[in-house]
Formats: sequence, structure tokens, C-alpha cells
Amino acid sequence: MEKYDSAEKIAKAKNNKREPEEAAHAPDDERFLATDEVSRMLSLSSRSINRMFKTGDFPRPLVIGAGRRKFRFLMSEVTAWMRSRPRADV
Repeated sequence: MEKYDSAEKIAKAKNNKREPEEAAHAPDDERFLATDEVSRMLSLSSRSINRMFKTGDFPRPLVIGAGRRKFRFLMSEVTAWMRSRPRADV
């Protein structure tokens, strides 16, 4: 009888699992982008992007990770920068 009770408890626990909440996920425009991803998006070299953020012409990346320095850009800041660029007079 004890085995049946524990099996029943396991089945109930499996059925009562909570689904992750929608609010726990960051919106698409708030995800992190590596320099190579930004480079592909903008058709610019990684070196150009680094030079631009060092001179203040591009959003500065965030430093993430413990122990190692990893730089990541916020998608929202990159897209805002893209929208702020002037249109060409062609």
C-alpha cells in the first residue's frame, strides 16, 4: 500500500508542475548581443564597432560574466542607434 501512495504522490506532483511565467522572459529587444552578432547586423567589422563605442559614436556594451570579461550589447540600444542614423540623400 505504501508503494501505491508514493506513486500516487509522484503522479500528483507531475500534474501540479507550474509552467514558467511569461514575465520571466525578457522581450526580444532586451536580449544580449555579442560583438560578432552586432557586426553581422550592421555589416560592419568588430573592430569598427569597438572603435565606435570607444569614441562615443555607438552604445557602450555591458560587461557580463564572473571571472572573464565578456562584452554584450543590448538589442534595444543597437536598434535605437540604427533608427537614429540619418538617411542618405540619394
